[in-house]
Amino acid sequence: SSNVSEGKPVNQEAVPRAEPTSPYIVIKPGEGLLMDTGTKIINLADPSGRKYIRINVVLEFVPPDASFYQLQGEAQVAYKEAFDEEINKRLPVINDIIIMLVSTKDYQTLYTADGKETLRNQMIDAINARLPEYKLMSVYFTEFVIQ
Repeated sequence: SSNVSEGKPVNQEAVPRAEPTSPYIVIKPGEGLLMDTGTKIINLADPSGRKYIRINVVLEFVPPDASFYQLQGEAQVAYKEAFDEEINKRLPVINDIIIMLVSTKDYQTLYTADGKETLRNQMIDAINARLPEYKLMSVYFTEFVIQ
């Protein structure tokens, strides 16, 4: 016997959606507020002590206020600037998390796609835990060179 249900596919439009109870709305990757944390060179936890990584991490946050998406032109620019100013004050905390996390990894761990994905998820969890007033939704590696 198979687990595949017989009959017509479920019409997604007909599925009733609950009203979101959180202040966050569902947004697609790339639609959030991006913050480039800059390129870092970090020593890896390598037995020889000679391996390091050059990594650039871009963070994507859910806008704290869903009304951001209704803003037009200059109002949206002003919102982004205010958010950037606020999040930049947290940059030392964010950089500390990134550096401490990456420095516990070794080449073998980070070399694989799984290792990179694990690191990405650990960064999201750690930053969300330390900065609960923000909602980090994605982490992008725009540079990832191990030497």
